[in-house]
Amino acid sequence: MKRLVVAAAVVVGAFVLLALPAFSDNSGSVSAQVQVASTCVTVAPASIDFGTLPFTSSASGSGPSLGSKPITVTNCSPSSENYLGSGTNAHGGGSTSTTVWTLTQPLVDIATDPCDWGVNQYEAGLGSSSSVHWLGTTNSPLTGTLASATAGEVKSGTAAFIMPCQGSSGTGEVVGFSYTITAVPSS
Repeated sequence: MKRLVVAAAVVVGAFVLLALPAFSDNSGSVSAQVQVASTCVTVAPASIDFGTLPFTSSASGSGPSLGSKPITVTNCSPSSENYLGSGTNAHGGGSTSTTVWTLTQPLVDIATDPCDWGVNQYEAGLGSSSSVHWLGTTNSPLTGTLASATAGEVKSGTAAFIMPCQGSSGTGEVVGFSYTITAVPSS
């Protein structure tokens, strides 16, 4: 009987110990993660051919020799985004390293005679048919039809440029340049 009482006391003691709170560290942690939505933009068409255009003439009233073609920009991100734009110097003679024309600082007044810039200077811009944002070689915020898209939205716009003044290099050559549109998260 003594054995039975001792065994019962051991079992009761074990239940009491199990019912007491467990002792542990004074802090705990939980691992967590989140995937951040990335910006994403697609631009179509992949290339533009402005055809053959004359140099801009400084003759009074003739205006600049202007090329423009439609483009579309699609937000392929699940988030809202804004767009930055930039251009490149123009290259010719079958080489991507030979600069033929320099992209000028953004044009302030379209009525300005491009020949005032001198030879081998051209302008490139993006925007709508009524409002073009003239680009520099560094990113700047685009306005008008190319800004602040919502997820999946397609924006229609225009790629435009102004030919350099008569006397510039490149006569008879195919001259190439690029527009770059960069998506950034909207604020």
